[in-house]
Amino acid sequence: MRREGFELQVSQPQVITKEIDGAMCEPFEEVFADVRNELSGDVIKKLSNRKGVLTNIKEEGGISRLTFEIPTRGLLGYRGEFIIDTRGEGILSSRFIGFKPEVGRIDKHEYGSMISMEKAKPSVLLFGISKTEEHSILLRALKYMKA
Repeated sequence: MRREGFELQVSQPQVITKEIDGAMCEPFEEVFADVRNELSGDVIKKLSNRKGVLTNIKEEGGISRLTFEIPTRGLLGYRGEFIIDTRGEGILSSRFIGFKPEVGRIDKHEYGSMISMEKAKPSVLLFGISKTEEHSILLRALKYMKA
């Protein structure tokens, strides 16, 4: 973006590290995730792959509250995946808890989202959905209007 002689460049966020007692340390966060019981396994798996440590589970009324300690860089970019995994029904919040030693490489991002904004005849729409299902997860089937 250029405006009035100034230039602005946006890049991926980077975590600020500190050296504490001779060891490189990174920020950690405590994460609270409220999800339906049947979806909690997906959330636990994803956050564990991002070096999160499950510290507590509480279940009440079909909802599980999962508590994790996770490096901030493991949490970066996860909110979108969380929405996909919980079909938009989960609540994710976090708070900074301090600096801890680095945990090593973190693997992220398995897939994205495909969105259609066009209306189509049912036969065309079904053909399109059948081809995209091979490459993605279908979140919601649409109700069709007679064309």
